[in-house]
Amino acid sequence: MSDVLKNSIKQQLKALFLLGCCLGGLPFFNLGVVATEDEVPTFFSICVLAPVTCNWRNVWSTLIVEQLPKIGIGIDVYDATGYVNIAPRVWNYPGPYPIPPYAEGGFDLLFFTWYWNLDWNPYGLFDSSSITPNGDNFYQYSNPKMDLAITKFISAPYFDDQLFWGGKIQQYLYEDLPQIALNYYSILIAHRANLEGWDPVLWVNDRCTMENWSIPGQSVFRYAVPDTFDNFYIYDRSYVCSNKFLAQIYPGLLYRRPSTGRHQFAPYLAKDYNTTDGLTYHFWLNPDVRWADGMPLNASDVVYSYEVLANVSSLQNWVWPHPLLTNLSITILSEYELEITLQTPSVCANNLFTLPLIPKHIWDSIPYADQFVQANNWAITQPNKIIGAGPYYLEEYDNNTNIIHLKQNEYFSSWNSITPHFTDIYFIFQNSQEVALNALAAGEIDMLDSEFFISIEQVPEGAAYTKVGTGYVTEIAFNNLHPILGTGEACPIAGSASAKHIRKAISYIAPREIYIAEVLEGKGEPGVTQCPPIASIYNTSLEPLPFDIERAKEEMRLSGFEYESSHPSYVIGYTLPVFLALLSLFGGTIIFLRKAKRRVE
Repeated sequence: MSDVLKNSIKQQLKALFLLGCCLGGLPFFNLGVVATEDEVPTFFSICVLAPVTCNWRNVWSTLIVEQLPKIGIGIDVYDATGYVNIAPRVWNYPGPYPIPPYAEGGFDLLFFTWYWNLDWNPYGLFDSSSITPNGDNFYQYSNPKMDLAITKFISAPYFDDQLFWGGKIQQYLYEDLPQIALNYYSILIAHRANLEGWDPVLWVNDRCTMENWSIPGQSVFRYAVPDTFDNFYIYDRSYVCSNKFLAQIYPGLLYRRPSTGRHQFAPYLAKDYNTTDGLTYHFWLNPDVRWADGMPLNASDVVYSYEVLANVSSLQNWVWPHPLLTNLSITILSEYELEITLQTPSVCANNLFTLPLIPKHIWDSIPYADQFVQANNWAITQPNKIIGAGPYYLEEYDNNTNIIHLKQNEYFSSWNSITPHFTDIYFIFQNSQEVALNALAAGEIDMLDSEFFISIEQVPEGAAYTKVGTGYVTEIAFNNLHPILGTGEACPIAGSASAKHIRKAISYIAPREIYIAEVLEGKGEPGVTQCPPIASIYNTSLEPLPFDIERAKEEMRLSGFEYESSHPSYVIGYTLPVFLALLSLFGGTIIFLRKAKRRVE
């Protein structure tokens, strides 16, 4: 292209640019009418109480405090503090009762995070009889329909009844909003892309045995953990990194059926069981079940295991007590048949029967108080003592390298009908996230424990990841006796319905999707009620409320609070002139380029 042509192109581009500027300047002479947003009045003010122990929750409290004035709710006090200052205002309030608003020593609303597993249980939290100080219902929420539903739920021995009444409880929470669920949390597990047969939810909750796991063409599985192994005693659950490998050794009478939406209970070491009244459970043991040393598992092993469970539940290290352990009796009917009788029907009964069993012939001579220490000693000196009836047993523990070697239980397939795909499983300590990720990338590790807390961007090329829901739920808890947020007696339209509208308005100003995307990097789900999605009774028919300021304002109006009407004002309109300018610029450029092309040719 000649210099003359170059200069010509520059001149014409300048002309087109000037034309666009002129046409684009037309909006300054064009007036359009649009609505401007008036300043929102402050209808009332509240005090916000928020623990400072979790950064993710701190972001939530800050977000909501910024949003509340947009719908007319002012902030008198934003008290971000520790639980030592929160407890005396809420669940440890010293009285007199009821718990008053924040200004009088109680609370207005509180940011709080619950942890639930697969068995969400609302008893003690939302029934009228458990209002503080009689229980943990610090919400001071009372609804006769809820009381009936909770009573039915906690005494329901059959899953269909639990599902029905559990769904009702969630429906009442969704409608009444004594608390607002903001979000549920998820975690990422990085693993080999061709891993099959595992149930992520059960695995995260330490309820998953590995007999169904497989990687095509592979007989050995290697699992990385971020901490050392300090516990080999199945009845101590305080050591997170030990729970998953111990679950491969010690199963229970029942288990959670994997790869089903509800993870319902089913027989495992038991061959069958039933109940007609929710009090007495009849168990038939599988006579073919053997401990990993070949000894038969019988009814006396079950009795002994539950005796140990009941006695060690008071020990310092015990973090898995079960409320029914001390309120049951066991009758041996034969070597492989027994009855377990509860004092009262309980929704927790099936969970009780998943508790792990240990072989009496190995542990009977060890006092209850010494069993924790003995298990840790045996792991090093006599690993053949760390056996159960599960698909694997402890072959070796190298306390220098912190590697656990599990070996396939040769007796397992004789009664279970499943032969585990992996003959050997290694749980391997990796001292950093980087080391573990490099090992996964190199094919030296098949899965990383969720406690490495990786992000999606960190997953190595060629590997895969699974996002798994946890039982963590962050919520806004309301004082349901607060004169505005609870009883509504101080609202312009006095009554509990107005208070409910205000709580719903606050739910609408929670930007759940944005929070999950930006703060949690996608590792979460919008909150609906306190019951997490991993719970077996989760009500899938309920939907989270969207982020919508206008709908929040409408809820406030239903409580009697009125916003000033927006007034039209004159502002500059750009739409049509800018469109014409761009069109002219675009069209002129096309014509010019065509001419330039012809000149070049």
